Amino acid sequence: MNKSIMKLVGLVAGAAVIAASILITPPEGLTHEALVAIGWLLGAIVWMIFDTFEDYVAMLAMCSGWVVCGAAPTAVAFSTFSNNTWLLLVGALAIGAGASKSGLLRRITLLMLKTFPATHKGQYYGLIASGLVVGPLIPSTTAKGAILGQIAASISDTLGFERGTRASAGLFAAFFIG
Repeated sequence: MNKSIMKLVGLVAGAAVIAASILITPPEGLTHEALVAIGWLLGAIVWMIFDTFEDYVAMLAMCSGWVVCGAAPTAVAFSTFSNNTWLLLVGALAIGAGASKSGLLRRITLLMLKTFPATHKGQYYGLIASGLVVGPLIPSTTAKGAILGQIAASISDTLGFERGTRASAGLFAAFFIG
């Protein structure tokens, strides 16, 4: 199915879930505000599943929907975004993104790998060591995998290991250990 059609289906399905939660009568024991909050949560999940919006856009829409529909006060809906942990996380992500985009982490990793012998065992330990050094600099596990995974695949190819062999898989797994 076409990606734009899938996004449209997700948009309509998510909006339908939200509209239904606003329009239907809640079951006994559940307040209307709670039903609306659940509806916005489920609608945002549908949008994320269908990749209608980026995850952060869907979650911010959910929090905004809670406030607009009266399901939660602003201080409650956006409380996660107003504490010190959130600010620390944003700062760490910004530093990690800057270091990654500049190529600094890749250069550090390659420099470390040059100090180890150009053998399977040497590069295995080199990837572990570079993972230990570069890992704490990148707060995102996905970003770590994207950076070090490409390097591990390149090393495997350079050493002449076919993709999918035990030797190649061992190098690829080494960066996870670090």
